Amino acid sequence: MNLNELKKGFWGYKRESVYEFISNINEEFSQKLIEKDNNNEKHLKELKDRIAELELELSVTKKENETYQKMQYAVSNSIIEAQNYALEMKNETKKIEMNLRTKADERYESETKKLDEYSVSIENIRKVLKETLSGIDSELQDTLSDIKNIKVDFSARTESDSTGIDKSTRKGNMTLFQRNENAN
Repeated sequence: MNLNELKKGFWGYKRESVYEFISNINEEFSQKLIEKDNNNEKHLKELKDRIAELELELSVTKKENETYQKMQYAVSNSIIEAQNYALEMKNETKKIEMNLRTKADERYESETKKLDEYSVSIENIRKVLKETLSGIDSELQDTLSDIKNIKVDFSARTESDSTGIDKSTRKGNMTLFQRNENAN
């Protein structure tokens, strides 16, 4: 109903017509409000469903996030532990290296000391041998001189043997070498 459709009377619009108009407007608005309420309820239901979906998705995402955080924490801890282990191994390796180096240095010093002692011992033995050989050489020279003298004496005696000296008396005058030769 329009405003033009209202019936007019002597003093203005007729009451029934105005009431009917107001009632029509009220019905239209009520219907529109009901329609709007239905649309709002429908939209509200859709929004609630969407909220429920989003909350479910948020819950799943939170769980995934927690899982990833745990994994990240585990990886971080693993990396830190690996770094600490590497540092420990590095320090331990340095200690072992220092121990080995110290032992090697000590062994080097010990072996060098032994070599020096051997060198001194060899030099002492060399001196002793040199002195001994020198003594033997001088004794040998004396012995050779004695042998030469004995030969000279012997040849002088052999010449005197031809003069009539008994050969059996010569046995007491034999040299050590002549006795060994006769004994063999």
